[in-house]
Amino acid sequence: MSFRPFAAPLGFVLATVFAAQAVADDWETCRTSRDWTVQALACSNLIGRSGVSQVDRAEVLWRRGAAYKNLNRLDDAMSDLDQSIALAPK
Repeated sequence: MSFRPFAAPLGFVLATVFAAQAVADDWETCRTSRDWTVQALACSNLIGRSGVSQVDRAEVLWRRGAAYKNLNRLDDAMSDLDQSIALAPK
């Protein structure tokens, strides 16, 4: 019995599962990491993804801005914080 007909669909399912896990990991890292470089990278990964709501994008920008502040990247921090406020002013 050949499993070739199942290879492509199985590969797609596995890729989807791993991609969903990567997004969940990025959310967790963006929200909780105290390694500012790692936090900024995880938040950047989320900002680059489609399907992130405006409110979530504002949170991610705020968190990345805070990480940049802690890394003394003040221009980057101000840019992210300004964008965050513009997306969710309340």
